[in-house]
Amino acid sequence: QVVNGSFEKVLPDGARPASWHYLRQARVVSGEPSAPSGKKFISFVNTEPGKASRALQGLALDGRSMSHLQLSAHVRGKDLRPGLTPKQRAAVMITFYDQRRAVIGSERLAEWKGSFGWRHEAKIFRVPLATREAIVRLGLLGGTGQLDLDEVQLALIAEK
Repeated sequence: QVVNGSFEKVLPDGARPASWHYLRQARVVSGEPSAPSGKKFISFVNTEPGKASRALQGLALDGRSMSHLQLSAHVRGKDLRPGLTPKQRAAVMITFYDQRRAVIGSERLAEWKGSFGWRHEAKIFRVPLATREAIVRLGLLGGTGQLDLDEVQLALIAEK
């Protein structure tokens, strides 16, 4: 499961979410009444195509014991555009790794562009059998604009 996917727990500086790593151009926003879950959400802002803007969380995930997962989040975008390549764009994604930590698959929740208000997105993914670990990635990932996220969740859909 994703830890602190609602971004309510923050580090002592009050701007960075607990349990998320490698933060770039990300901050926790609090006090905005439109937050879909609780009183806080994470916001990524980037104006330079190709520049890192992200948050990551690793987790143990065994493809031998589960076959499908659902990844979901509340998302809001403003002027979202791709970066220097089509793959550099706003995303919530999961990357699967085998026992040697080699990438064996990657899935995106959705393709976002332009501007839109808060909406809920959810997608079911097949977990590769060789999976032993995964990383959930959030952010603009080289794209530009502003991406706001709340209530990022990973749920088991089917066990083997």
